[in-house]
Amino acid sequence: MHHNTVADRARKARVRENEYRRLATRQRRLDTITDEQIGDLKKIKAAEAKEKPLNTTAVSDWRLLRDMGVVKEYDGALVLTTTGVQVVTAQDSK
Repeated sequence: MHHNTVADRARKARVRENEYRRLATRQRRLDTITDEQIGDLKKIKAAEAKEKPLNTTAVSDWRLLRDMGVVKEYDGALVLTTTGVQVVTAQDSK
């Protein structure tokens, strides 16, 4: 059975709109990243290279970084996302 009724199309449009807003908000936050936050990302990357991930207590504003989409939290450990790795490598190349 196809899901292409008027109500279903409206629901799908709302879902796409919410995804667009979420991505736009994430991008705006990422555009305003500070040097201190970039330093935190570099610390997280260095800890991952040593295979000793940082805890959430080691980074004071990890929730802001998570909202930007550059860090994920797994069982209290911080891990860079692909976006986070891109931000760190872009800053290293400057």
